[in-house]
Amino acid sequence: VFVGGLQRSGTTALASALEALPDASGQSFRWLFANLRKEEAEARVDALRRWRGVTRRYLDDVIKSGGLEGKFAQDVYPYAYMLRDWGDSVHAVDRLSLDGAEASPQKAVELWRQWYPYWNQSSAVLVEKTPENFVRGLFLEALFPQNARFVFVLRHPLAWALTIEKWLDNRWNFKKTLYLRDPDDGIDRRIEMWIQLVDKMLADVSSLKQAAIVHAEACSLRPDVIPKSLERIVDGRRVSLAPFKGLARSNLAYVACWLEGGRTDAKAGSSRQDTTAGGVHACVPGAVALRDIAR
Repeated sequence: VFVGGLQRSGTTALASALEALPDASGQSFRWLFANLRKEEAEARVDALRRWRGVTRRYLDDVIKSGGLEGKFAQDVYPYAYMLRDWGDSVHAVDRLSLDGAEASPQKAVELWRQWYPYWNQSSAVLVEKTPENFVRGLFLEALFPQNARFVFVLRHPLAWALTIEKWLDNRWNFKKTLYLRDPDDGIDRRIEMWIQLVDKMLADVSSLKQAAIVHAEACSLRPDVIPKSLERIVDGRRVSLAPFKGLARSNLAYVACWLEGGRTDAKAGSSRQDTTAGGVHACVPGAVALRDIAR
């Protein structure tokens, strides 16, 4: 089951919900070291370091976190990070997408070889989470036509545009996200990014054999109501949507802060804090509130 969606849309919550099924497994370094001899597992980790151009210290931190995005553990298809690689938006959807014509039997064999050790190999449901699966479904289905299934998650575009601020502004992405951080047009550009990528995803879903779309807010507000399309993907298994707890409230906090001309900051102190599944976020007052601009 391939999980996808724009970063900060709830892909981790969705993957966690699926991985919690009794006969399911997500990918992790824990399984890599359980499935392979130590020397072979270490060789895989060194290969990842070369592929991604990161230090061993960085990889050690990733390993300690436990989770893993499939795109990180392979060199069969181009690695991408949507927030960083959107650039100035010119041909961005085409650059980030992969279609069925780019698949081949050889790529399928190699990708399976690289990915398989990261799962509990006795599990019936193998979950792979990579946000960019959102626009690469046709490619992945062409690689694994017999059993590929997809679940994509959407978050409200304005809330999403506000939640990604921290990730656009960090030291790794800062220089490559100027277009989306523009002080005047940044929010509008992010929402346009959301629209273009969702349009691409919807066009692809119409051709995918087994795909479901879930809305993060609905999962958060009514975790006991499992979308029928999601039930079909997991053959009627009962999925707990508890990992989405707090997301809808988080949306309100982000939007309310923005309407008052402020910005959210996970580290700043404030008397108005929003406790969510992602942590505590404070609203730092801005110089000008939206109501003042309107007046």
